[in-house]
Amino acid sequence: MTIILGSDIRFTLSGGENNLNHNLSLGGESSTHPIIAERLFSNVSDAEAKEGKTDYRCFYINNDSEDSTLWTSELYFSYKAESEIQIELGFITQDEQQNITIQNVLLINGGSFDIAYTDIDGTSSKTISWNASVATWAGNLQTSLRTIEALKDVVVTGVDSGSNYYVFTIVFTGTSGNRFHEMLALDSSSLTTTGAQPSIAITRNISGGPVNYIPDEISSDSTAPASVSFSDYMIDTPYSIGNFKYLDSVPVWVKRIVPADTNAIDDDGFTFRLTGETFGPAHTPTFGSTTATADGFTVQISNYYSDYTWAGTATASGTVVVSGSGLVTVTGVAAATSSTATITTTRTGYVGGTAPVTATSLLAARTPTFGNTTATASGFTVQISNYDALYTWAGTATASGTVVVSGTGLVTVTGVAAATSSTATITTTRTGYAGGTAPVTATSLAVALTPTFGSTTATADGFTVVISNYDAAYTWAGTATASGTVVVNGSGLVTVTGVAAATSSTATITTTRTGYVGGTATVTETSQSP
Repeated sequence: MTIILGSDIRFTLSGGENNLNHNLSLGGESSTHPIIAERLFSNVSDAEAKEGKTDYRCFYINNDSEDSTLWTSELYFSYKAESEIQIELGFITQDEQQNITIQNVLLINGGSFDIAYTDIDGTSSKTISWNASVATWAGNLQTSLRTIEALKDVVVTGVDSGSNYYVFTIVFTGTSGNRFHEMLALDSSSLTTTGAQPSIAITRNISGGPVNYIPDEISSDSTAPASVSFSDYMIDTPYSIGNFKYLDSVPVWVKRIVPADTNAIDDDGFTFRLTGETFGPAHTPTFGSTTATADGFTVQISNYYSDYTWAGTATASGTVVVSGSGLVTVTGVAAATSSTATITTTRTGYVGGTAPVTATSLLAARTPTFGNTTATASGFTVQISNYDALYTWAGTATASGTVVVSGTGLVTVTGVAAATSSTATITTTRTGYAGGTAPVTATSLAVALTPTFGSTTATADGFTVVISNYDAAYTWAGTATASGTVVVNGSGLVTVTGVAAATSSTATITTTRTGYVGGTATVTETSQSP
């Protein structure tokens, strides 16, 4: 983008593309021909000066630059010499209004539609999500359209017309106001429905002006143009055109009032002045709510547009990154420390913008620490050493494990297959604090060895039986009912003694081994009769 030059601004007649005659410059499309020899009106005749006369002309101001804008431009005129003749400038000043009418709305149950907007910078298409509330749906439309920089100030309202259709009115105001816009276009529709398909129609209520507006041609130079407001826009009360973009044009009506009995004066013309700024205004960042993080904060830029280059710096040793969607991420800040990020915008042809945003990072996380693990048949248990009930504790575990943290900080992992390693990840959360996390790993116990037995042999004071699956790697022990005493020898023979004659006794045999679930089984026999 280059700086706009005086030669980029051109004053042309109206009356159609080929009009060369200033007397026919009475509105309609712009001529390609400039105002010649500073002549817009014919000289006032003696008869007209005696009787008085009011007549009109329309000319165009054109920005012929292909990439430069005259910002905050204003138009005024000044008289070359004191005269009884009065001049007023006239404009059709109004905001563009377009309607989107959707029929069969009561049958719509989801989906969206896409709207396209086209201007000199190209075409942008935006998706508008459906909502059963006409107000919310209108809000969705406004939010989507405002992501287009040229439409950042549009206002959308929605009305339920009561006959199975909604009407959304789009008012092009603010930076998009007082300007003629191309019609919005329906790009596509993916609205879902329970019946007939909805129809979507786009119409224009009001043509915006004066920028890029084409006024109706008047039938004679004494006919006042309709809807045009005239005033004496002089240097202390100029007419504000606003941002006069490249390839824009503005039709200007001129009203000449010749009072009766006017005296002729040489060189009693007037001069137009168009002023403005060569650089566009700064785009000052605005922000949503901040979200504190462990080492800084995040915040969304509310008025993010990708046409600008965004950057930032932060106090308290912070580093700033601005994403392609306008999310500001500040990192590198110590816990519980305030940091101010200064976000800047740059763009060729514009003044640089800047704005600060401040937030405090979260307090330091409570990272779980653990005591010794205890393996179980389906997982393990472990005590959290630094448990504090002010935090919320939770966890997940690998190997299909389920985690429960008790009110005293005991972690119990279950659901793990035998002899399987599982890692439990324990987390801590608390408002204003960074989230903490730490892993703890253990292996569940191996499958128990459950004793099996051969045939029992009754004795005078109990019985004997051989353990069929005896393994000396395990520790074997037992107890018996009926006052019996159990001994398991080194070859797996179980001997029960101390039982009265002709008395049934049940021996419970147990197996233990480090890393294994304990096994147990019972065997019953009746001692011999006397």
